[in-house]
Formats: sequence, C-alpha cells, structure tokens
Amino acid sequence: MLEDSVHLYDLAHKHERVVELLNKLLAQVVSLPAAGESRRDRLQRLAVDVAKRYRSQVGLNLNLP
Repeated sequence: MLEDSVHLYDLAHKHERVVELLNKLLAQVVSLPAAGESRRDRLQRLAVDVAKRYRSQVGLNLNLP
C-alpha cells in the first residue's frame, strides 16, 4: 500500500513525502537478505531510481541563472 503511495506522491511532485515514505519502507526490509524480485529488491530499485531523478532535477535547478 505504501509503495503505491510513493508512486502517487512522486507523480504529484511531493518529493519530501516520497523520501519520507521510502525511508519507512526501506527501514522495514534493510535487514532482510537481498534476493531477486523480493520486496527489498523492488524497494531498493525504486529508491535508487527516485534518487537519480531527484539528483538530476536538483542539478538542473542549480544551473539556472
């Protein structure tokens, strides 16, 4: 359920809420072993994707005159 919320808040550009929810979700699975297509793997890929996009957006915003 929270994973869906992450996607919806991301679409709404509510970046702080996305990071907050990802933090809660990752805290629940961080101690689990990494396994292909597990909840941990899915959340990790989502978090990395979001981080890369947000980082590139910040970089674009910093380059404004």
